[in-house]
Amino acid sequence: MAESKANPLFASLNKGGNVTKGLKKVTKDMKTKNRTDRTGKVTIKAKTVAKPKKDPIKKFKGPRLWCEFYYEGIIELKEAELKNEVFITQCQNTGFKVPKKVKSVTLDACKKVQIEITEVVSTVEMINCNGCTVYVKENAPSINIDKCSNPKLVLMKNALANNPSIITSMTSDMNLTIPDGDDYKDVPIPYQFQVKIDPKTKKMETVAVLEH
Repeated sequence: MAESKANPLFASLNKGGNVTKGLKKVTKDMKTKNRTDRTGKVTIKAKTVAKPKKDPIKKFKGPRLWCEFYYEGIIELKEAELKNEVFITQCQNTGFKVPKKVKSVTLDACKKVQIEITEVVSTVEMINCNGCTVYVKENAPSINIDKCSNPKLVLMKNALANNPSIITSMTSDMNLTIPDGDDYKDVPIPYQFQVKIDPKTKKMETVAVLEH
């Protein structure tokens, strides 16, 4: 079986009664309490965290503010203005703030990134992301979520009142958070659909499956 080949533990379990065959017998002097090389002290090794291979990048490429390789902290993009597009790519575990009104914002190939957007002229996009959250405070006419896993979109009161168009495609486990009185509520966005075809008229009816 492929599973057995991939996991040595399953391969051992599949041996059944032969799993202990070939194991050495434990003698008295090999037992932990009788060993002289053990003091009873437990030593915990410090976990080594791999450092990012590349330094963070934040620079303008024409009218586009390009942010890449951020792995921690909260980054405020004060330099982005009305004429600028904000493009954030290949970042992890980082927070971004876009305090001014900008042309558009794109989040691409990011993991566990949170971004607070005040207002955009055209579009907010999230593409190929995992576990990312977008907060919109004032206005975003169009919001596109494409090829993402576990994304979250939070619309503040003014953003919801401006009735944004939200388009999702090839995206799973998405939640939309919207104001509900003095609180907020989560609304699941369907990613499964049931299609029914009338055999007589040949017309199709598509119904969203709302369960996650």
